[in-house]
Amino acid sequence: MLAAWTHSNIDQEGPNIARDTCDNKVLESFNRQTEHSTSPKVVSQLDISEPIQHPISSFRVPQQNIGEVQRVLLWPAVEQLLQCELDELHLWDASLSPEVWLAKIADDFGHPLVLESRIDIVCENTSSHSEMPHAVFLDKGSIQELCGAFFASFHYLYPILDQSYFEHTLLPQIIETSFSESDEASALVLLVLALGSVAQQGSVGLPVIEATDGRPMGVKGGSVDCPPGLAFLYEALRRMGVHLSACSLTMLQSYILAAIYYAQCSRNLDYIPLPLFLNDTEMPKPSLETFVEQHFLAQISLRTLMNRVNDTIRSWRDPVNSDTRSISILPEVIISELSQQLHAWRDYLPPALNWHDDNTIGNILQAAESEGIELQHGGLPYKTRYKFATYLIYRPYIYKALHEPNTVTTEDLHGCKTALLACTSWPLVLPVFQPYKRLIPHIYEYSHIFSSILVLLHVCSCSISLGPLIHSEPFSSLIAESTASFLQWLNDMQIVHPVAAWCWRLVKVLYKEHQAVRPQGHE
Repeated sequence: MLAAWTHSNIDQEGPNIARDTCDNKVLESFNRQTEHSTSPKVVSQLDISEPIQHPISSFRVPQQNIGEVQRVLLWPAVEQLLQCELDELHLWDASLSPEVWLAKIADDFGHPLVLESRIDIVCENTSSHSEMPHAVFLDKGSIQELCGAFFASFHYLYPILDQSYFEHTLLPQIIETSFSESDEASALVLLVLALGSVAQQGSVGLPVIEATDGRPMGVKGGSVDCPPGLAFLYEALRRMGVHLSACSLTMLQSYILAAIYYAQCSRNLDYIPLPLFLNDTEMPKPSLETFVEQHFLAQISLRTLMNRVNDTIRSWRDPVNSDTRSISILPEVIISELSQQLHAWRDYLPPALNWHDDNTIGNILQAAESEGIELQHGGLPYKTRYKFATYLIYRPYIYKALHEPNTVTTEDLHGCKTALLACTSWPLVLPVFQPYKRLIPHIYEYSHIFSSILVLLHVCSCSISLGPLIHSEPFSSLIAESTASFLQWLNDMQIVHPVAAWCWRLVKVLYKEHQAVRPQGHE
């Protein structure tokens, strides 16, 4: 069903959704970058209620992919308010490309991965003991334990291996040859062991540092510069170099697993995106387990829809009012169409990947405790992505309310409510998942997203149009719970993640009175 819906409901022509039917008197594109003014106006928190005086003609639609936190920092209303509260707003230099900015903060963060001396990893009961006095010997039970940890965690998120073939054919072969460098599959098995170490130590290992506020640390296993499984990674990379020119499925899987390891260890400059896979019509595939097929179909269809949302927001131009000073907002008909497609995506999800609607963290926690380990097989990962997609679709309403509060309509206010609700109660930051951050995929992206939401919530709370909404129920309690969760996430991750460290320096100034930011014992 997902495949059919993907082809029928998500057309591939880009962001031209219902454009022919929308009103010509809509406002221009919302997500703009602003050129630096030669004499920026420094305002107080109360000035946020006034319309922004930047000429709209100086805005431009961003043509590069930047992180969520940078995108929100480029909003004129956000920039003006932060100039009052941040002494180091220059930390984010909009003139830098995303790649240069990321390289700069990664260099400032330090803590490169430790370059360990070469070791030999061999299996016990082999004839090569005497030839390798400095070897690390692994027994069959330890190898199977780490492989089991991988298939119980990362394989669920990235099901790229045939588990039956790996366990019954490939693994015994590699154990028999004791990780021989002449066998390209040795690198694949070592990468599975590396990720298995991340999964195992990320769950039950010691915290990277001891928390100062009494709560358990969310990042476990290894250290800042030596994450779990690093020795396995280096041995795998050495073997991959021997077979660098091999064009085989095994090498492709090895590259993907290596990229996953770097991503999980917050090494974004070494992160390699997953490739685009061929579809069934181009390359027939063997029969897969049901959950694997559903998993890929759900992700592919949602990724297609998310690309459409981003393209539509960035490229919308009203042909009538393109030269006016009206604040930009997508036509309601386009937002409605995008929202309907998102709801349709969820409706077509199989029961195993769907979830129950609930806006309170307490109720989700209660369900997690009652369901126990089965929670990982539910739809909570997809609920997080669904809420983020909803937030992106309705965020243009917040932009309009911040920059031209006097023109906000009832429909605009309803859109703001939907966007704000989508910012709250994300399953990803539930306390039940808090101790397992090394197992969460896309850590880099979520640090950006949470930081942008925190900045936006702070600015909205100072707005004359959105402030009363933020401080009313049920928004007040929901936002308070989610704000605490987002701050705890960044506080944990800033120890091992350069982007999170940069974002933490930003948000801890905005939320300096929050309990998650204040030093322990501070009254």
